Amino acid sequence: MTEFHSRVPDAQLAHRDGPRDSVWLHDGLPEELARKAPTLLSVDGGYLFLLELSSGSLMLCASNKPATYVQNVVHRLVPFEVTISRIAVSKPCGYYLQLKRRLMKRLSNLPTVGQMFKDVDLETLKAWMEPQLREALQTHPYPLTGAGVKTDLQPSVGAASHQAGTL
Repeated sequence: MTEFHSRVPDAQLAHRDGPRDSVWLHDGLPEELARKAPTLLSVDGGYLFLLELSSGSLMLCASNKPATYVQNVVHRLVPFEVTISRIAVSKPCGYYLQLKRRLMKRLSNLPTVGQMFKDVDLETLKAWMEPQLREALQTHPYPLTGAGVKTDLQPSVGAASHQAGTL
């Protein structure tokens, strides 16, 4: 029987901000992001997150490295004197990039400036995204690959033949 071990302990991904059945892993200050949403291997899945900017705009993002992604956004915003005031991060899910594209299509009727949504608040967007996130978390849960590394791999037929020198 093949056994799997998670690359990121479940305790690290436990809900710290709210009900256990919530689709949101973290909703709060950007400074807490690295502790609340650790880096994942991209093959295992990733996070969707909303960034609320000091300008009032929102950004929908997806990454398996949310702290690094947010750090890059912060550097891009410096010339405009805009900061990130709040971040809402989903639980990790598989196919997170496809989910972001699907959500962006569904949000295409909202007014935007570049990649930022205008005239919509974070709570409204979170509430709108929750059913889609809940469905994605049930359909493609974290980790996508079955939690990581197999511990009792059997060599394939080709590998056994190669080792025996029959190929």
